Amino acid sequence: MGKTRKLNQLDYETGKVIRTFSSLSEACDEFGISLYNIWHAIEKKNGVMPIKKLRFEYAEERVNNTKRKVKQLDYETGELIETYNNMEDAASDNFISVKALRKALSKRDGYMPVAKLRFEFI
Repeated sequence: MGKTRKLNQLDYETGKVIRTFSSLSEACDEFGISLYNIWHAIEKKNGVMPIKKLRFEYAEERVNNTKRKVKQLDYETGELIETYNNMEDAASDNFISVKALRKALSKRDGYMPVAKLRFEFI
């Protein structure tokens, strides 16, 4: 049996945590959806389930393991767009996962080509 993962239900529009479920199964029971549908939304669609107007993330992704500020830059010009206090705020405001942002910052110089986003640590 796999590791039980906590799941955050997020506000569909803002990305703020509404509540935390102790497991994916608990969320499935609450909303009458399958484990696969939640997993697919998190892994492939940044947690968004548009038909049900639901949004999820694994709770451990919300844990802030860096206190460094992050700045968002224009993808083409490099001009400053916004400054964030941490990766979680930057990810939430741009509808991306913290995991994807962390990977971009550590392996692609902050570039996220598919989303046309660019970030740097301050």
